[in-house]
Amino acid sequence: MAFDPKISYNDLPPLPPVVYVETKTILKETIAARSALAELKGLGETIPKQALLVDSLILQKAKASSEIENIGSGKAAGE
Repeated sequence: MAFDPKISYNDLPPLPPVVYVETKTILKETIAARSALAELKGLGETIPKQALLVDSLILQKAKASSEIENIGSGKAAGE
């Protein structure tokens, strides 16, 4: 079957969606979310040495990933 950009792939709906997404409810929630992010940003700026926090999160993520993959545990998968 040849590619036709006018035909949806895998029964996906056409873009852009026909639904109007900028409703009052969504806009109000967006404002609340923006306010919460601004508050979080302000609180984050009060943390001394923010780089240490970020670096520790990266290390925690790497450790968790290694544990999932059984890297460095000395055990083969299935043991």
